Amino acid sequence: MDWDDSFQAIVDPERPVVCLTYPEGIAGQWNLFEADLVRALTALLAERLVGPEGASFDDWMWGRGLGIVTPHRAQRARIVAELQAAFPDTPVAAIRDAVDTVERFQGQERDVILASYAVGDPDTIAAEEEFLQDLNRFNVLATRPTSKLIVMVTDELVGHLAADIRTLRSSALLKQFTGTYCGSSAAIDVSYADPRRGEREVPLTLRWHT
Repeated sequence: MDWDDSFQAIVDPERPVVCLTYPEGIAGQWNLFEADLVRALTALLAERLVGPEGASFDDWMWGRGLGIVTPHRAQRARIVAELQAAFPDTPVAAIRDAVDTVERFQGQERDVILASYAVGDPDTIAAEEEFLQDLNRFNVLATRPTSKLIVMVTDELVGHLAADIRTLRSSALLKQFTGTYCGSSAAIDVSYADPRRGEREVPLTLRWHT
């Protein structure tokens, strides 16, 4: 993933709630682009997050500073592998403890939460609509950070219309979060060396709450 100055805007502490949306179309339960984006943003956050005086960087960064939430274990494994490559001196167990599902983070707090929904394939979304668009799951995710929330979600998931009326009502929260609550936006074209699709531009939309 090529460096883009707009990455600084994503981690800007003056924007405590940020959402990144983009067209994807094929990702099932894992998404390498989002895993790589998590790696890039984590590297930037590691330079900016400051822990208590005298605290070990690894203990604080991965145990209290940063949490990464994703709905599927396959995406969790991808993200852990990317972070191991980016932080080779960090104990693997510390990284694994910082990356987990929403359910595992319930009751915990972190300074910054990165959320990777990952799924972009319409068929996978339809099959998992109740799970992915669950109201309580989003509420837990959004209340874990004390300073900053960054959500990555595909256009396909945001735009999906559930067949079940209860799920449809739950999904309205994600739509309102991306389209209304994060009401300011800017376009970002990210250059990405996709292992499956080759070099391509990913048209991200950076959205934030003001």
